Amino acid sequence: MKNHLSEYLRWVEEGEETLVERRQVPVARIVPARKGRGINMEGVSWNGARARGGRKRPRIKGKSLAEQVLEERR
Repeated sequence: MKNHLSEYLRWVEEGEETLVERRQVPVARIVPARKGRGINMEGVSWNGARARGGRKRPRIKGKSLAEQVLEERR
């Protein structure tokens, strides 16, 4: 698959579906994307844009791990 990926993607761009198999067992299907629509699968969606921020990291009180290790080595 990886040796000919560009060729398979060209076919998909032209409208063909491509079936991916592992040892003659289908494992995935590559289909042309619908124009103007993002990826949406089982409650997870992505419109192709870069991620904006995210949750802030929690503040941890006390000594850092590095400080604790140095203290143990003394």
